[in-house]
Amino acid sequence: MHDELPAVYLLAAPVGGFVSDFSVSALRILKATRTVFVEDLASSAALQQVLGRMHALDENHRFVPLTGDESEACAAADALIARGESFVVLANEGIASFMDPGLTLLQHLTTRHAGAVRLEPVGASTALDATLLVNAVDCGRFAFAGHFPESHDFKALKLLDWPCLFYVRSDSVSAFFAGLATALAEVPWDHQVVLTANLRFGPGLQRRVVLAVGDNPEPVAAFLRDLPTSAPDEQGGGPHRHRFTATVVRTRTRPQRQ
Repeated sequence: MHDELPAVYLLAAPVGGFVSDFSVSALRILKATRTVFVEDLASSAALQQVLGRMHALDENHRFVPLTGDESEACAAADALIARGESFVVLANEGIASFMDPGLTLLQHLTTRHAGAVRLEPVGASTALDATLLVNAVDCGRFAFAGHFPESHDFKALKLLDWPCLFYVRSDSVSAFFAGLATALAEVPWDHQVVLTANLRFGPGLQRRVVLAVGDNPEPVAAFLRDLPTSAPDEQGGGPHRHRFTATVVRTRTRPQRQ
């Protein structure tokens, strides 16, 4: 059922603003959708003109600005989702989650429409960029804390109030949460994890969930049970291992124990 949900395509802008570097899949998606959310109409006009000359945009496209009254953009997204219509969020530069209005829309989508849409990162150069696109966390500053279990650093979570991103090996997700709980047991803050699976391995495989760091392992186990046991890769090859990323976020100060 996941692949039948309307998609929100989060398009990263090419490095350096070279529009000719847009991928084939990005251009295909722009042609196939009718609504594009942009930072603002004025600053994105040049980008729209170039994409028009590349036959990715035409007069049938509708552009919704993310600046100004953010509630209007969220209401426009609500209406599209209610109709089951997919749409694009297009950054002028970089990736949409670094735009303040883009982040506001993503947070709206992941809270009000959790489970009703699928977030599709497009054009990200690395899994790190793709994670930043879909995690709906303010990552104006963040730390990459390594690969679990081979090379990671939980100490960063105690020293920084920034989100910390990890790559997590497919057979180590439960161990990752257990290690987090142990490492953070003595710090005075609560943490949550935005856990993503298979960001670019087809809509039927992608998953995103927000989990609290704590002693109860059942939500993690339920998330893992929901994943297909195996699936072919994009080229139709053999089964692949699931790819996981985790964004750990400090949420609030714990109340002092009496």
